[in-house]
Amino acid sequence: LTFAVTEGNLIGDDEITGTPEREAGEDAGTYEILQGTLTAGTNYDITFTPEVLFTITPRPLSVINAVAEDKIYDGTDAAIVTGAELDNIVAGDEGEVALTNADTGTFAQTDAGTDIAVTTAMTLTGDKADNYTLTQPENLQATITPAALEIIASDITKEGGVEYVFIGEEFTTVPETLFAEDAITSVDLASD
Repeated sequence: LTFAVTEGNLIGDDEITGTPEREAGEDAGTYEILQGTLTAGTNYDITFTPEVLFTITPRPLSVINAVAEDKIYDGTDAAIVTGAELDNIVAGDEGEVALTNADTGTFAQTDAGTDIAVTTAMTLTGDKADNYTLTQPENLQATITPAALEIIASDITKEGGVEYVFIGEEFTTVPETLFAEDAITSVDLASD
């Protein structure tokens, strides 16, 4: 910490000795700078005016080892993330800062595809969490593979020479219910 004389002068060989101090605290925030042990001797009355504050900024943390897991299409953008760990915690703060929402993410799309971007919304919690800022993991990608769908035609009997009109109940699917807004819009049927 430094200081300067802004009003008045020292006479002769008189000098200011001692050091200014700052308000106690080690957490991120602003702290007043105090006169501390500054003195110019008994011939001077020092009026200490702090014009600046001492600031401790939050330490940046990053997430390492995070992996977005591949999944089978389910109609949602929900992703599973594994292995996420914090990097750059100050020694002694371990156990005082924890990563939350570390196992979930969001696919950039709900449809099947490869190398789909996955974003996260991880947060920090704990007694020392306010002393840190968090950078989300970058470049997470995963694959959504197509879901299996089996279409089973029902036995149909029709009278020869008469056109059969399909009513939509001539087949079933496994699974019975499709995901989200998915629908079967056409089926090509053939008979032996």
